[in-house]
Amino acid sequence: MDDGRKTVFLVDDDMTNLTVGKNVLSETYKVFTISSGALLLEMLRVTVPDLILLDIEMPVMNGYEIIKKLKSDDRTAQVPVIFLTAKSDSASEMEGLSLGAVDYNASGYLGDEEKKLHPNMRRDDKEQWTQQNKR
Repeated sequence: MDDGRKTVFLVDDDMTNLTVGKNVLSETYKVFTISSGALLLEMLRVTVPDLILLDIEMPVMNGYEIIKKLKSDDRTAQVPVIFLTAKSDSASEMEGLSLGAVDYNASGYLGDEEKKLHPNMRRDDKEQWTQQNKR
């Protein structure tokens, strides 16, 4: 049964981050927690989300490798990706954005501001998000 909420894939190898992220976002979005890049790619065979929140530092396949795969696949190329990571240096941010991420959150923290996530996620948040990000 579709409840009308947008779908978010939260990808991180840290179970605490997955739990906290799901708790913060699940009131507003349908959230799927995914613990690795390989599991994400499997899940994408079944469901294409409205947004992917992606950690960079993960074993086996890091976030940069994952976003390259996403952007090279016609089914997932247009899915917005936001990096949520502890990597706060500008080179990491520039790399993430140059690979096609729509945003880069170096705090790795999901708070009230992240509930809006992306301007296409919630119609009622779109105008407010746009106004706040015209800086």
